[in-house]
Amino acid sequence: MANDDHHTARLMRGVAAWNAWRDENPHVHPNLSETDLSGANLVNANLNGANLNGATLFQANLNGATLNGATLFEANLSGATLINANLNRANLSDSSRS
Repeated sequence: MANDDHHTARLMRGVAAWNAWRDENPHVHPNLSETDLSGANLVNANLNGANLNGATLFQANLNGATLNGATLFEANLSGATLINANLNRANLSDSSRS
């Protein structure tokens, strides 16, 4: 499944704008599958329930991000930082973290 360009564009506006949108739309499960987020600064991003299947998060900064119930099947997390990230119920099947 390709990513939803609308969700990717929202995320690219910055974490503050993204989190404000997520607060207003808690029922939405963002589709960021196959998105290239290499090197992205996603500190404290609300990615709860997001579809990040096949996403490239190479060297992304996910410190303090919340990924509760997110799916990261076959996501590339190589070099990503996840200090204090919340991964409760996240699916990391076949993701890579070299």
